[in-house]
Amino acid sequence: MKQKRGISPLIATVLLIGFVIVLGALAWIFFSEQIADISEKVSKQCSAGEASMAKIDVSGCTLNEKVFYDLAISNVGQGLIDGVRVRLIGSDGTASSRIEVWALDVGASGVLHFENIPAISDVKSSQVIPFILNNGELTVCEQNLVEVKCNN
Repeated sequence: MKQKRGISPLIATVLLIGFVIVLGALAWIFFSEQIADISEKVSKQCSAGEASMAKIDVSGCTLNEKVFYDLAISNVGQGLIDGVRVRLIGSDGTASSRIEVWALDVGASGVLHFENIPAISDVKSSQVIPFILNNGELTVCEQNLVEVKCNN
């Protein structure tokens, strides 16, 4: 009677490792293109003309109720600002970043009530970056970043 024999454990291990490497490479190729497309759509950079329209001034960052920060923001540009990206930076270098949709007309000022999630202990400063929407695309104006020290 003939005994059935399978492949050796060494060959099976080599085949499995090769299979996983090939699948990983295919996933990397597919997802890297998808991520590049998404990031281009989500965070298109401002042109020089757009940057002159989306300028802000941040005059204060104050802790309120131990969880919220009030940011006094003014639109000093030549066009409507559709929102801001706020990044709170702790004294230990940790950061929390969120996008706030918040329309601000030319010459208008307001106070943005921003929740510190996840909670960063001892926030030392905040960075505020304006953005505008062009045909449904978010255009972030990194060159107009304003950093202000926070009062805790």
